[in-house]
Amino acid sequence: MFRLSNLKWRVVLAGLMGLICACNFPLYPQTLDVVTEPEEEIFPDSENLFEESSAPTLTPVPAESVLPPEGLIILETNRDGNREIYSMHSDGSNPVNLTNSPDEDWMIECSPDGDWILYAVVANDSVNLYLMDIWGKERMPLFVLPGQEVHGIWSDPGAIFLDVYNDTVQTTYLARRGGASWQIEEVPAGSGADLIHKYSIFNGDTLDTRVENYGTTNLDFEIYLIEGNSEKNLTNNPGWDMLPMWSADGSKILFSSNRNGENSNLFLMDRNGNILQQLTQSDSNDLAYCWIH
Repeated sequence: MFRLSNLKWRVVLAGLMGLICACNFPLYPQTLDVVTEPEEEIFPDSENLFEESSAPTLTPVPAESVLPPEGLIILETNRDGNREIYSMHSDGSNPVNLTNSPDEDWMIECSPDGDWILYAVVANDSVNLYLMDIWGKERMPLFVLPGQEVHGIWSDPGAIFLDVYNDTVQTTYLARRGGASWQIEEVPAGSGADLIHKYSIFNGDTLDTRVENYGTTNLDFEIYLIEGNSEKNLTNNPGWDMLPMWSADGSKILFSSNRNGENSNLFLMDRNGNILQQLTQSDSNDLAYCWIH
């Protein structure tokens, strides 16, 4: 049975069980447009944490970088011995290590326009947030926050919710872009604006991840398809099936699962829950966060 090896898995469980949607941001908004200076350090110390700062320059993605026909999957994996962020084609081919560093690189989210990746490096009790284009060619610092772990949702082009864990204390921040600069502020506890639950929606049909069984030995994440007033459990498997997302035409669903062992791999299924393909077969934990079309 899959074991929770670190705090991140416990956070994933807590987020899926208890966090609610607390804002009205669209899930798939328009293109992000950020223009500022790349060399300027963002929030160099905690005293300036909540002051307005210049955001890094995001240069256009190089024209020669073209998405494969079925899209590009962005995942976090420890197949190299530490957490790295990879891209791969939607058939599991052409895996590319985008971060390729000795650090533990935590995948957080892709921008709503599918051009940028938000990730974190945790060092010396500081969470260092970075932006990187989906090809790994452009990389720049964004914020530095006190803590040892972070999870977040990039809810629209100009708003990022972040849950930061500092020892046993959880703090929720909202980073919001205004013009050519970012501001970040702490979201008051109890305001209902914790890390929002992000559903995956295609033409009004919704994918949702739920915990079917509660306890220490029989936890079971299942993926549901909700169509109008009807819903169907697509996975119905003793393994943990999580992080579902649609193909561009809505005919296939990408998800992460440990159904074939203790480690998570990536699978494709159809809308009826039939497994079409196992995309990764490694001894590591592979978690897909974005399917860019």
